[in-house]
Amino acid sequence: MRGLREVGRNQVPSLHSQEPLKCWSLPLVTLTSIAIALPNIPKHNVNLLLQSVDEGLFYVKLIEKSLDKKGNLAKSRNAADVIWVGVELYRKWQDKDLHETSLKGRNSKVTLKELSNKAEGMIVDFKRDVKDFVMENPLNWPVKVIAANSMYRICERLLRAHEGDSLTTDEGLFEQLSNMIANIMAACFTNLMRVIIMKCHHKAIKYNAKSVREAALLLGETEEILRILEQHRAARSDPDESEYIKKWCGLISQKF
Repeated sequence: MRGLREVGRNQVPSLHSQEPLKCWSLPLVTLTSIAIALPNIPKHNVNLLLQSVDEGLFYVKLIEKSLDKKGNLAKSRNAADVIWVGVELYRKWQDKDLHETSLKGRNSKVTLKELSNKAEGMIVDFKRDVKDFVMENPLNWPVKVIAANSMYRICERLLRAHEGDSLTTDEGLFEQLSNMIANIMAACFTNLMRVIIMKCHHKAIKYNAKSVREAALLLGETEEILRILEQHRAARSDPDESEYIKKWCGLISQKF
């Protein structure tokens, strides 16, 4: 699960004393934003990635909503939703034109640094302009700052991973990011059966029939995904451990 190891690495110094809680969808949206900003990538490959991520996010969001019972991840999930609208419809991350970036970028390293600097600037501006101690808690951050934090940390991790070496080719980095996205989605999808079972066991009688119908539809839609996951199921000690990406990163760190 290379993608999870990359997301879970902590060698990048934090720009804030606290970090927002991790959800599945935000790193997926961030990685996709980076991928489509890379130079020298065929348009067909970019469009195919966007289509695939959009289809996968439907189930990722369903899983997150079903399992985040206390709403602890609501802000991070909302940040992913807001950013994805701009990326999918306008090829923009916040106000950064990703298509224009891909056309003007000299190489992947320059693009990563440009995105990192943009995100870092947003976080620094927020810290400078907002003095309210309540905002020390990431749960109170604006969604654009949460998204910027994700962009900064992931770009810096990628840059540091190739520090001292010439970065892989633009096409190579695009493939690496695509694989990371696929691995994170695969890890998230291990929760699908749990969500289906939860819907079938809904306690409220008036909602039970609807919930069971939704579960049946979900099972039908994801049958192929579940079959593939069963063939390549990652060993884990507790089903609950796969619920959140932070726990998955912990498991991956222990394994490797």
